Amino acid sequence: SSVRTIAMSSSLQRLSIDRSAQRITIAHDTSTGAKAQASVIVLHGLGDTAQGWADVASMWAEALPSIRFVLPTAPTRPVTLNGGMAMPAWYDIVSLDGDR
Repeated sequence: SSVRTIAMSSSLQRLSIDRSAQRITIAHDTSTGAKAQASVIVLHGLGDTAQGWADVASMWAEALPSIRFVLPTAPTRPVTLNGGMAMPAWYDIVSLDGDR
């Protein structure tokens, strides 16, 4: 399976990494029957990945136990603004003058 669960510092949290979808999900353990009341999707910036926000999302999950945090990673693609260098990006950035 491409999904694996890793124990976090808090016994209440679960970190699920789905490598096929390049996504990290952080939530409290649902084996007790409790379900998340809401989900927050955290989108990273240019060149970053979901892993770059995992520690912050873990802290948020500790403070907000009824919320599931989903951190997708953008696909790697060439970015025109950066000389065509391939990096995680949600879309191509052509310039900084207001156009993407």
